Amino acid sequence: MAQNNAIRSLFYDDGVVLARQGIQQGPTAAGAAGLPSGTGGVSKFVAWTNMILWGVSFLTVVAGTSTATVNGTALSPCYQASLVYITNTNTTGTAVTMNTQTVANFATVAGTALNSGAQPNLFGYSPNIANGASGLYAVNTLGGTNTTMAWGTQTFTNPTGPAGVQGIGGLPLGIGDQVYVQNGTDTTATFIAVLHVSIAPMVGAVSA
Repeated sequence: MAQNNAIRSLFYDDGVVLARQGIQQGPTAAGAAGLPSGTGGVSKFVAWTNMILWGVSFLTVVAGTSTATVNGTALSPCYQASLVYITNTNTTGTAVTMNTQTVANFATVAGTALNSGAQPNLFGYSPNIANGASGLYAVNTLGGTNTTMAWGTQTFTNPTGPAGVQGIGGLPLGIGDQVYVQNGTDTTATFIAVLHVSIAPMVGAVSA
């Protein structure tokens, strides 16, 4: 074991676990599936330990011009964003098999003002205007008619509790997992995405 590693436990109410961190990506390219820019290629976040991904906030660079329906309401102009999740699905411990999965159009960034009817839980200002900011868009898409969600090798199902708790849970990231947010299908929009993550509770795990 390296000298800078330590075995420690972090319980659910530990301050390190409760704290949220914001990880900013580079601006996306315009056009369908436009990628976030980074040094030497695509700007990806790599989990350095077991973590939880809660959601994404957006800063609009160039406004979108599309129309999308959210909770029965047509929102225009807007742009949508998809999240790409890359994880190792090989369980042998002696090889790596990377699996790429896309959570399509999990976020719709719309309008010159927040729409409280179609998107009641958002905060921010002027979402789809240059330098407008909005969030938090949950990556967990459970709720309504969506009763299952694949995430790597796992499949999550709708909770049996009140409807208000559906879709608010975070999604797990293991060490080495990669995530990034890319443009949907809008031809003009570009944006900066901020991933909201926290360290997962752990017992007897290796951490720096």
